Amino acid sequence: MVYLVTLKESINTSSELRVLEWHVTEGGLCSHGQLLVELESFKAVIEIHAGQEAFLRRILVQAGKNQALGKPIAVLSDSLSEVIPHDLAALPEMSVDYSFM
Repeated sequence: MVYLVTLKESINTSSELRVLEWHVTEGGLCSHGQLLVELESFKAVIEIHAGQEAFLRRILVQAGKNQALGKPIAVLSDSLSEVIPHDLAALPEMSVDYSFM
């Protein structure tokens, strides 16, 4: 299955977050609980950890760029052979864990 990693509106009071650093490269396998990406708000650094084992297929927001809350930042999948659709809006969201630094 193919999934989106989306910035939840409930994680912050600002309207967008800056991507600081990706900890998995495109095509890389991440295990359950592994750190995927660090984000920055005006108040804290937020770590996003994988909710399940998956491959990081596409980074939608590069390090140093901002993304609005409620919008996707990456596409993951259960295998590298799965086709990523052109219309990402129909994809389900992957469950991820957030921790605040």
